[in-house]
Amino acid sequence: MFGVFELCSIGMLLIISSRTTNAQANCTSAPTEAIQIMCQEITQWAMISRNVPSKTRTHEESPIPTGLFGQQSVGPAARNAYECMDIACSNCVLASGRRLRRATRKEYRVLTDDERQRYHAAMWTIKRNGDYDALSRIHSQFFTSPGAHSGPAFLPWHRELIKRLEIALRRVDPSVALPYWDSTLDERLPNPRDSSLWSDELMGTHGADGAVRTGAFRNWLAVDGRRVFKRSIGRVGNLMTDREIATVVGTSDYRQVLASTAPQRGCRYPANWAALEYVHGDMLVTTSSTNDPLFFNHHSMIDLIWEMWRVSRQTRTQREKQYPSDNSLCNSRAHFANTIMAPFSPMVNLDGLSNQYTG
Repeated sequence: MFGVFELCSIGMLLIISSRTTNAQANCTSAPTEAIQIMCQEITQWAMISRNVPSKTRTHEESPIPTGLFGQQSVGPAARNAYECMDIACSNCVLASGRRLRRATRKEYRVLTDDERQRYHAAMWTIKRNGDYDALSRIHSQFFTSPGAHSGPAFLPWHRELIKRLEIALRRVDPSVALPYWDSTLDERLPNPRDSSLWSDELMGTHGADGAVRTGAFRNWLAVDGRRVFKRSIGRVGNLMTDREIATVVGTSDYRQVLASTAPQRGCRYPANWAALEYVHGDMLVTTSSTNDPLFFNHHSMIDLIWEMWRVSRQTRTQREKQYPSDNSLCNSRAHFANTIMAPFSPMVNLDGLSNQYTG
């Protein structure tokens, strides 16, 4: 088990299967229905994003030498709390006069009862005030977020998205950090469906119709507000294994990590992230995955794995500089290094590699 993950802001990541992500491949030949759906979605996202206009940052929009609090910054100056890169480095003073301290991420089940209850309460607050749904919509829309999937901007884009969700949580309760879901703990069980994660005290389970009506997020509505979010635990697929994580962390070439998840022939594809299909339900489909609150805990784990790789395989300087060369054969312009990270303007994709996320 991973212990805690300290961040100077708040990063995160998602797990996506790359077993059948060649855009030239026939998705109908995928080994499972779930992977077939994911293959089709990734390919569709890649195709549509090529038709979405992309903008690069001009010289006038270049980042200033110093950050919001006088520190060196690779990104532009923050205009609001959600754009902060170093918001949790003890320099941000909340309206209450309280300083926002460094966030310490823990595995969801390692949280104390008080920490977990505070996290649940903060999540429900941002659900009710609209912040959660607003961020969820950003993730699900091809045309507003062309670089979110199917290319090398995937990891930095999701790190920025989840940073913003964690800032929303911490504006409600400064003591909260975004916990991660280490699914290797469940994978080790004889039957992962028996995990305590699905208990009434934690994430709950689903009924015959898939709707989750137990647990901390019982009766949580999908973003469209028309139904309760759904799962189908263990219907297909597998959870992450320790060996898969070791394979990713052991990958030596950054171009294999920041790669094309829907590549053309001859393009690099990513190291194998575990699949989302195990949770199934809303989590299976990109456009609905954020209906499930567990999505963000899942991404938090992936962000941890990415950061483990960065720390073990790159120097501090390389972490901010190593990004695949622009290649229109492999990716849309939305994934180019200096393309605006839509809709998070004025950030560009390269800014998502900043060390300021983790200090």
